[in-house]
Amino acid sequence: MTKKITKKKKQKPQISNKRSKKNSNRTGNIVIIIFSLFFIFLFIFLVTNFNTNMKEQEELAEQRRLEAEAYEERERSRPPRAYQIEEQQRNQPIPPPPITPPVIVEKDDEIQPIEEDIPDVDIRTEIQPPTQYPTQTRQREREVQTPPRERERSRVREINPDLPKISIIVDDFGGIGNSLFERFNALDKAIAFAVLPDLNNSRRQMESAVAAGREVLIHLPMEPENSNQSQEPNTITTAMSDFDIRVQVETWMYKLPFVVGVNNHMGSKASQDDRVLSAIMSTIRQNNLFFIDSATTSNSRIGVVARNHGILTNSRDIFLDVPDTSIQEARRKIDEIKRMRNRDVIIVITHCHSDAHYRQLVNFIERLKDEGYELIPPSKAVR
Repeated sequence: MTKKITKKKKQKPQISNKRSKKNSNRTGNIVIIIFSLFFIFLFIFLVTNFNTNMKEQEELAEQRRLEAEAYEERERSRPPRAYQIEEQQRNQPIPPPPITPPVIVEKDDEIQPIEEDIPDVDIRTEIQPPTQYPTQTRQREREVQTPPRERERSRVREINPDLPKISIIVDDFGGIGNSLFERFNALDKAIAFAVLPDLNNSRRQMESAVAAGREVLIHLPMEPENSNQSQEPNTITTAMSDFDIRVQVETWMYKLPFVVGVNNHMGSKASQDDRVLSAIMSTIRQNNLFFIDSATTSNSRIGVVARNHGILTNSRDIFLDVPDTSIQEARRKIDEIKRMRNRDVIIVITHCHSDAHYRQLVNFIERLKDEGYELIPPSKAVR
């Protein structure tokens, strides 16, 4: 009897051990399945998010490529110094009106007195007090005299710190007339001017812009891919030696001594040549300037070569006046900026060729400020 009892006692813990092992294996499988599902869903989420980001980057790259091609096409079709000719025609004095012969009055004509019914005024009438105080009258006069658009501009706009900062550069100064330049120079001081060297007004317009408190860049003429395109004098080409390139850049910096940075004028061919860019960057590095890539080609090497030389740099995101200078195009570019909320800085480039460019830029700036964007100079947009 004792042996049977001991056998039963030994069998019971064996059964409980088997059940506990089955339960532990079952719970372990459940945990493994849960973790597997979690990692599968996490992997799917990361892949979809990566694909959407890559798609957005491809769309932005395609947009920049199309804008660069449109810019090259417009520059190719524009005759040399077209904006200067247009400005000279606009600044020509208006011819005086034709002189009309005097009217001869006959001697027999007599001047007839003007008969008016002058009311009798009693000077003893008591003076009535004014219906409103002078301060109220002056306030109402100011409201009537100030146009609605000016009252809208004078209000204080709030800046949204979560939005990207906007840096605007206006290219091709140095060749326009004084009246159009003064209108551009009265805009927001955060807007930078890029001055073409070796033009008649390059030095004077650089000094006026710096005196107004804005940053000035050298608009460095560089060789485009289309050889038939009109080029500025002393344009840097791929056929020049390294020594000639350095001498030319140093000469321009001597003529425009108050610049703080550089951006390229055209240069769809030269900006793809590492040798040419290295000669340019070595001179820029010695003068502690930054370089903004105008991105006239999608194959530009400016950013890579500049960083290799330890130069702060960034590239253009939007051409405001491409394909046209209409107000509708400025609104479309605002919508494009709204889709770039994940960016820290957005660089916008436009030109100063005509009054239409000025009006488009004014409308663009007003809409940016209404949306809460902050304007910064390009020295704060480089990395």
